[in-house]
Order: sequence, then structure tokens, then C-alpha cells
Amino acid sequence: VTHESVVSDAEWVCKSANGRLSSTASEWPAFNTKPRSYPYSLVGDEEAIVAVLHLQHNAIDACQKFLAPDDGSDSDEDVIEDEDEDEDEGDDESVKNCDEESEE
Repeated sequence: VTHESVVSDAEWVCKSANGRLSSTASEWPAFNTKPRSYPYSLVGDEEAIVAVLHLQHNAIDACQKFLAPDDGSDSDEDVIEDEDEDEDEGDDESVKNCDEESEE
């Protein structure tokens, strides 16, 4: 089985510093780091998308406040404790009823 080399001898063609094409240029051109003199402004559809996302965020916040209030009212633990107390009272009554029936 013969294996052919996948590597080719072709080189990347790059623009040299003087603007001409060169196959020997081995570095990237300088990156322009000048900041823009004007800020980017949203246009058309972008403004609508940002408005919808803002509205959605506000709706999620409102739902969270409604469904999980932070006012310190009955927490899940308090509700579970109340249910346990109700069950314990019911157990006491059933034991009393069994005792009364056995006495008869």
C-alpha cells in the first residue's frame, strides 16, 4: 500500500508591506487599532430586536417577582412543617379511635 503525501508545496499568497503580492511574505499586515471617531448606532431591525429583548427581560423579571416573592411569607419549609403537624394530629385521633373501639 502506497501512501501519497497530503502536504502540498503550494504557498499562501499575501500582500507585502509595499502592497504587491508576494509568496514569501510570512507575517500578517499591521492591524489598525485606531478607535472609531463615532459610536456605533443601531439601525432599523436592530432597534426593534433590542426593544423586544428589553421587553422580554422585563416580563421575565415581573414573572419571577410574582411567582417567587421575597416578602418572607410562608416558605416551603413552613408549609411542610404545617402539613407534618396536621398529619401528627390525625394520627393521634386514629389511635384514640382504635383505643375506644377496643374498650367496647
